[in-house]
Amino acid sequence: MRNAGTEYLSQFLHGQTDMQLFKKNVPIVTYEDIKPYIDRIAHGERSDILLADPITQFIQRYFDGLDQGKTMNLHFVKPEMKTPSGLLQHHEVVRISSTFASVLVRSIKFLEDYWKEMCSNIRTGCLSDWNTDRACRNAMSSILARPNPELADTIEQIFKDESWEGIIKKLWPHTKCILSIVTGSMSEYISLLDLYGGGIPLVSLIYTSSEATFGINLNPLSKPSDASYTFLLNMAYFEFLLVNKDSGEKAQKFELDGASSESLEMMNENGNLEPVDLTNVKLGQCYEVVVTTSIGKDSLL
Repeated sequence: MRNAGTEYLSQFLHGQTDMQLFKKNVPIVTYEDIKPYIDRIAHGERSDILLADPITQFIQRYFDGLDQGKTMNLHFVKPEMKTPSGLLQHHEVVRISSTFASVLVRSIKFLEDYWKEMCSNIRTGCLSDWNTDRACRNAMSSILARPNPELADTIEQIFKDESWEGIIKKLWPHTKCILSIVTGSMSEYISLLDLYGGGIPLVSLIYTSSEATFGINLNPLSKPSDASYTFLLNMAYFEFLLVNKDSGEKAQKFELDGASSESLEMMNENGNLEPVDLTNVKLGQCYEVVVTTSIGKDSLL
């Protein structure tokens, strides 16, 4: 445990690296608990108060033909950087990818707001005059090389349709799949992506969060609502805290009265439930995942 000597962990481990001592002494915490340490680093103190490594900044194949075209990766779209590049090459796109489902939904909303200007750029073969970013204009010069009124008319006709159902399939007709994370809070976008996709498979390959990647989907063609994920135990140290199956309330807050014998066995001397390793997870029980990352902090998810 390379972070055992940091200021934060030293108060619990006193320089030792025994795993059982770590589990016994280091508390489960949230971001708010370690925020004071992060603030100190942000204001100029050495990063070894929290972790050994220096902090430098704060900040498939299941479809035929995926190798015969391009992937359109969608990142966070900002209005000041709008360009029609994905529309110009719409017949070459075979896969659409965004890190999170919300980004893809935002991109469709972006098209709703700016499609007229993009069609105008395609029709004239020139970016809008207000776009003075030299790097952007240079990057687009090889793609937006000449006027293309025929393509502009085709795309304009698609956008003028009253219904945007299947808009992704209409704009990028050779798309085989949509790759995006649709787990956790992103699941609320599944119905919208199904609407926009018009039958294009929505593939969720991984289950991830800001703390760590939890697992991979070994059956990526399953519907997102039916997907299950296999834990990647080398991504972080995972423990599991029993919760009430019906209410979702953490079991560590339960009163002893009415607690099951299994729950009582996992309680510590203070009457709180201890998290268990994966090998001690019981079939049919519900758990919250406790993540210990490489910087030695615990996060309750």
